[in-house]
Amino acid sequence: AGASDGSGNGKVSVKADGTWGGPLTLTSSGSVAGTGDTFAIIDDDGVRIHSSAGWGATTPISGLGGEEELRGAAHGYLALGTSSTSWVANHFDGSTWSPQLALGNKLGSRPAILSDGAQWWIATAADGDVKVIRSVGADWSAPEVIDASASPASSPAVAKRGNDLVVAWTQDAILHVRTLRGGAWQPEQLPVQRSHTGGARDPVMATSAGAAFSVATWQQLSAGKWHVFASILGGGSWSIPTDLGEGRAPVATVNATAGVVFFIGPDAHSVRAARILPGGAEASVQVASLKECPTPTFCRSLLRPSSDLHLATSGSGFLAVWFYYHPSTSVGEVHWSKSADGAS
Repeated sequence: AGASDGSGNGKVSVKADGTWGGPLTLTSSGSVAGTGDTFAIIDDDGVRIHSSAGWGATTPISGLGGEEELRGAAHGYLALGTSSTSWVANHFDGSTWSPQLALGNKLGSRPAILSDGAQWWIATAADGDVKVIRSVGADWSAPEVIDASASPASSPAVAKRGNDLVVAWTQDAILHVRTLRGGAWQPEQLPVQRSHTGGARDPVMATSAGAAFSVATWQQLSAGKWHVFASILGGGSWSIPTDLGEGRAPVATVNATAGVVFFIGPDAHSVRAARILPGGAEASVQVASLKECPTPTFCRSLLRPSSDLHLATSGSGFLAVWFYYHPSTSVGEVHWSKSADGAS
């Protein structure tokens, strides 16, 4: 379990034999990830792994000094962060940390990370070109540039669909998608047309475990306001995008029968949800109203959906969890909402 001590430094507590242990204080906000048998934390000092024997020693990762994020999978861990100039990544295969990989200007878009169960994939556009890199043993592959435009790209997203790897990004005011199939990159697909007053941005993708369908969601200006859109890949092509309503910063998850998109609603005063079916998207519904925000600007500064809004699915059900800070009491709270089928 993770929390904060109020100064921006994270705290982590471990539950063993039904009892929570004393919290471990981190040297930054930090990040927590698990692999099933172990879990690990990352902060400004480095990475510590917890197993049945307890906490291991901290492994310093040189040059990883900000924006730390840790991901866990059966084959190991991946640490993402920033150096003084660049986004950087290291991965751990269970015994060895890889050489550090520079992913481009730290002022550029955050790289997207994916485990396919056997190796790590990273899509980055931090320097304007879309590059895909994968872990190879204890090292990294050479980067592949997959966009064809000279215009700068941003906001990469990556998902696995069956044996295919799907990468999305924004460029030239359009959401682009390419698929790696059978070791070869397929031609670009364009699920979004230039039909609105502002370009698409911040795409997110989710794919069902059986690869029956995939969902892409993003925010885009419509009539001068940010709206959330979704497109469905149920066969060989993406559906016409559906406008889910006014909002921003969506996240998504998909199970075998449906998907759910959660996003911050109009003026950042609410959390909204829309169920996604293979045949299209239903209208969004309000899940919670954030009544403590005195102004939209203040609320937006307190609710960061990219890091504070999370989704999970089990069976046919969905669970959303988010963090919200009450300005009137200076207290942060964890809120949640669940649905048996994504419809209510």
